[in-house]
Amino acid sequence: AMSCLNQLAVTLQKAKKTDAALQFHRDCLMRRKRILGEHHEDTIQSMSNLAVLLSSRRPLVAADFNEAQSLFRLALQEREKSIGADNPRTLYTLSNLAKCLSEAPESSKALQGEAEESHKRAVTKLVEALQEGHPLSLAALHNQACYWADRTAFEGAGPLAEQALAQLRRVHKLRIEKLGKEHPDTQLTEKKLRELMRHQTSPSDVAQTSTWTELFEMRFEEMNTARLFTKAREELRQFGVNALKQELTDLGWVSDDLLTTGMQPFNFLACIVSGQHNQRKAAEEQLLLGEAAKTYAIVHNKAECDDHWDSKDPSWLGKSSMSKRHRFLLMKELRWEWFNVLTFGLQSGNEQAVQRLISMKEAALTFVRKAKGWPAEERVGLYLAVWPMTSVPLVHMHIVDLDNLGPTFERLSKKMLPVDEAILALKEGA
Repeated sequence: AMSCLNQLAVTLQKAKKTDAALQFHRDCLMRRKRILGEHHEDTIQSMSNLAVLLSSRRPLVAADFNEAQSLFRLALQEREKSIGADNPRTLYTLSNLAKCLSEAPESSKALQGEAEESHKRAVTKLVEALQEGHPLSLAALHNQACYWADRTAFEGAGPLAEQALAQLRRVHKLRIEKLGKEHPDTQLTEKKLRELMRHQTSPSDVAQTSTWTELFEMRFEEMNTARLFTKAREELRQFGVNALKQELTDLGWVSDDLLTTGMQPFNFLACIVSGQHNQRKAAEEQLLLGEAAKTYAIVHNKAECDDHWDSKDPSWLGKSSMSKRHRFLLMKELRWEWFNVLTFGLQSGNEQAVQRLISMKEAALTFVRKAKGWPAEERVGLYLAVWPMTSVPLVHMHIVDLDNLGPTFERLSKKMLPVDEAILALKEGA
């Protein structure tokens, strides 16, 4: 019963129902203390859970801060006694305490000094025990970098700001690799990274000091209208189309004007287009494209992503399919100019870019009209993701059943550019 109570509290917390979650966390902690005792691991975990929730409330008032730090200290003390000071769970509690101290509503040199040392110990020992890419290590690295970043707001730009920026970039990269780009933890790091970059880089020199990915992520949180797409194309021209090509080349995605199809880095969609890989389950649906099958390919999402299309679990948000029926339409084109809608026509001209998008749209609708189970074409969404809001460098159109949308659609909607908006922008000279 207590495990169910704790899970309910955690679920409410993830759903942002803070007051209700707080009540159930307090109830669970009280019951565990009475039944299991203050030294039991489940009781210690409840202390930590309640402390995390209290310290996350905004604005963080003195009463919540004082209760949170007291609970963190008690949980830390109990874990040091029971499992040791260098156990990863103990060190994770230490990192959370350091984060709490870093955000004190009424700070002091003593609190900041303790936060600094606690962050340092937690990061050093966790990386030593679990390696840098472990989720607990990444959480501690994120917390430490955020502490440095927040200090720069008062101390100004300097070595500490650069240190924070470098560490957040590293955490962001690893979280994308380990958890996925849309995981809540990845999004949290991306948000902090964007905030820090905006404060550290002036508009006049941003294009000279950033990669395209960094510049884009600093400029754009959404990319779902013709206006925003036009602005992104303007930014790219100022940044330099050749500079983006070089960036993709340095990352291994492009070689000799073509998208690469090797194992490092592995571009699965490019391998499908090149014929190196085939999706057997998409073979029958490919036939529905008719003549367009020579130019385009229908591709399924991973089976587990399709299976979890309606899941509200945070670990699936942004990763699962966007609807009950969700397909990708690939353009059989490996020349780098056409790797993403962002660069369409920047060398060949907008007229050709518009023609390609119209052709792609018609191929997608041809599939929808012939495929079983899909709604009428006016209830089907066709979307593109602008680089780097997609992690796969090969243009693919999302075909989405609007009558059966899942939670991931809402999560990704700010990043989904309707194909008609892209066509409109290109016709108007974007």
